[in-house]
Amino acid sequence: MVGRKPRFSEREKLSMLLRMQNGENVSRLADELGIHRQRLYAWREQLRTCGNLMPVIGR
Repeated sequence: MVGRKPRFSEREKLSMLLRMQNGENVSRLADELGIHRQRLYAWREQLRTCGNLMPVIGR
């Protein structure tokens, strides 16, 4: 199976995390984007631990 193209670019993810940081309701933001809110928290954690939001290869 060939890997899928990321749905959101790193820039888009950073923009979403900024909205989250600025107090936007996470559930509403996730609904707007068509993703689970846990995905937003996972991106935030990845940014904190790895320093970037590049896709993880080999998953």
